[in-house]
Amino acid sequence: MVGSKQMLPRTHRINTDECNNILTKGVSVYTPFFSLRFIKYAHTEPFSSSFGVVVSKKVAKTAVERNRLKRRSREIIRSFLSKIQPNFKVMVFVSAAAKKLKKDQFLEELRVVLVKAGILMP
Repeated sequence: MVGSKQMLPRTHRINTDECNNILTKGVSVYTPFFSLRFIKYAHTEPFSSSFGVVVSKKVAKTAVERNRLKRRSREIIRSFLSKIQPNFKVMVFVSAAAKKLKKDQFLEELRVVLVKAGILMP
């Protein structure tokens, strides 16, 4: 598969209904570069945490820029999947300041916000 490196596995992606639930009931964590809204579910059987990435038109005017930021975020999240705690539904909001970050800085800032939220094991 050509695009498989840029996509999260389907089991790790949230759908529209989950997005609305996270937006209304989720807990928020902020940094200058990213905002997270998430819900931690208490299930007897753990399930894979799932993610959605949002880049608004206020952050990046063109679809090319927005998609680049989303692909970069999803790739980093995909690389962290083995260290992600189970039972989370997470939405990642990318801020305008994140556009200026180099790839390694982008990775570090996303790691920091995930650790701050307790989603990623340090």
